[in-house]
Amino acid sequence: MTSKRVPEIRFEGFSGDWEERKLGSLVEQVIREVPKPSEPYFRMSVRSHAKGTFRQFVDNPEKVAMDKLFVVRKNDLVINITFAWEHAIAVVPDRDDGLLVSHRFPTYRADGKSDIEFLHYMVSKEEFRQQLELISPGGAGRNRVLNKNNFLKLKVIVPNLNKEQEQIGNFFKQLDYTISLHQRNLDNLKTKKKGLLQKMFPKEGEKVPELRFPGFTDNWERAYLDKLILSIPAKNYITTSKKTGKFIVIQQGDVPISGYADGKPFEKYDKVLIFGDHTLSLYKPTSQFFVSTDGVKLITSNVVDVSYLAVLLRRYMPKSQGYKRHFTILKSEVVFYTTNFEEQQKIGQFFKQLDDKIALEERELKLLQETKKAFLQKMFV
Repeated sequence: MTSKRVPEIRFEGFSGDWEERKLGSLVEQVIREVPKPSEPYFRMSVRSHAKGTFRQFVDNPEKVAMDKLFVVRKNDLVINITFAWEHAIAVVPDRDDGLLVSHRFPTYRADGKSDIEFLHYMVSKEEFRQQLELISPGGAGRNRVLNKNNFLKLKVIVPNLNKEQEQIGNFFKQLDYTISLHQRNLDNLKTKKKGLLQKMFPKEGEKVPELRFPGFTDNWERAYLDKLILSIPAKNYITTSKKTGKFIVIQQGDVPISGYADGKPFEKYDKVLIFGDHTLSLYKPTSQFFVSTDGVKLITSNVVDVSYLAVLLRRYMPKSQGYKRHFTILKSEVVFYTTNFEEQQKIGQFFKQLDDKIALEERELKLLQETKKAFLQKMFV
């Protein structure tokens, strides 16, 4: 028995199977040829992995070998034939309307044939990338070029009513808008934190910061970090990560928890920070833990509050020098710090609250991205 071509999730009011159609019945190629400008101009390009478009400034048109270029317009479907196999396909956004592209970027319109927003999300799916790869013969990199005739012959499964396409396209467009809002909020919070880390510590040659909590007037001190931090031996707490266990195992890097383990963990988790010797990562544990390697350093202080120490390390974190041991470099950093314990606590708490907001925004953004991914699977056939 042939299975029905219907999505797992569908808007009310629509029924019946979706149809298998050639892409050429949903779009048609448009060619807007223009002479190469004699003055500097912006050109548009398409990111791989269906990540949208970007623009480049051409300051010297004489260096461009082509005499003819092509204009793209908002809601054009554009593909990079050189990197189609790497999913370099996008719909032109408002901001790129009127930009120029080379002959390597064939352009298509869906006007009257289908809904461009629906196509936008349909072509972003992994299944479509696999089809693009199959019609991009050749070797690796630039030797793999999309066959434009075969592009229009690709078979896709779509609703037989444009109205259903429109609802699906609008749904994902609104979801993307919400994702963009959260991404902007996250970016703004990170930018704010970066600025405050500069303004709430004294500049070189100064003795007090530009921004300070009311009631504090003492000059800040200057010292090597080596004078402020202590390293706690982690040898007895190194273990292998497992899928289950009573305690977390912490590794260095952006994903701090590598798994779980049983046994006798490091107990005074509220008194230490976790520093990645190779990665320069910094993590504040919230429960008893083990560590994965000796590259995970346990840092504390008997001079400053540990929450303030976290801020201090963020402010004066050295630049990465590749896969080196950075703890020695970190200890040699010269820092400014307040000796007032109450001020240390206020600064530490302030940045902890800011970090909590950033973490919340990151969790919400990740959830939205995972939600979109799930809907892309369930709302298309």
